[in-house]
Amino acid sequence: MGGLFAGCALSFFISLWFLELRIYTPLRKTCQSLRKKKRKNDRVTIPFLGDHPQLVELRESLNKLLRQYEESLAQLKQLSADTSHELRTPIAVIKGKIEIMLMSTREPSYYVERLQQIMVQIENMQQIVESILELSRFSKFSGPEWMESVDLLMAADEACENMFPLIEKTRRQHLVKKLSFAPVFGSIELLTRVVTNLLDNASKYTPEGGTIGVETWSDIKKQKAYLRIWDTGQGMDEYAIQKCRDLFWRADTARSGGGYGLGLPLVQRISELHKAEVDIQSTLGKGSSFTLTFSLDTNTLSEYEIS
Repeated sequence: MGGLFAGCALSFFISLWFLELRIYTPLRKTCQSLRKKKRKNDRVTIPFLGDHPQLVELRESLNKLLRQYEESLAQLKQLSADTSHELRTPIAVIKGKIEIMLMSTREPSYYVERLQQIMVQIENMQQIVESILELSRFSKFSGPEWMESVDLLMAADEACENMFPLIEKTRRQHLVKKLSFAPVFGSIELLTRVVTNLLDNASKYTPEGGTIGVETWSDIKKQKAYLRIWDTGQGMDEYAIQKCRDLFWRADTARSGGGYGLGLPLVQRISELHKAEVDIQSTLGKGSSFTLTFSLDTNTLSEYEIS
């Protein structure tokens, strides 16, 4: 009886030792690493926990989550800094104009003119805030449930119809369409916004009398669908091509022409949501071309051909 009890006790302590070695020690290391992160606010990774497959998987998963957290935090800090910087200028302009208005009594026409100038600055701030809210709204598009079969042709055609008065009548440019079936999985609302932003961007940097083109097509062999917007505008150098998708970035020549560098970052984010690649080709003085490549919805395309 005593031997049986001793055997059970030995097994119990061996089990405790195993738990300490295999589970509690790795978890203790993990907690120490996370406390270090909290104290020093620096980058940290979970150390080696052991060669057991489950421990290796745990370490890799935790380190991946930590990297994603750090990247999200860095993006949030950069977004806050950029937004604050962009809002500082219109706020300073509004404050200065109001201070001057309050210094002495003036004619009513003076106040009307200054209030109109203030309204322009308020509209600029509203544009910034709405664009930032739109970027944050994309967080809801995190799963496949929002995707449905849509056609790039329909998105491009709707955007062209909306932008036609501005391009053809106001800015006196030529809009050329060459649209073919290009079904993909995604959101017609977001894809229409992509085409609208690209058309507006092309129109801003194309002189009067210039041409802006929109094309959609599909390649069955490559199983790809394409959207292309091109223009005969001022074009970009290599530096501008690399930077134009950054939030709030604007070329020096564009700073006097309105806009806050938000259109192309929205295009980039929507493209990422659709797992589409964005290729930019541009030559100074000759124009630019933006080509988005999507995965083709081959089933819908085959239905087109049957009907």
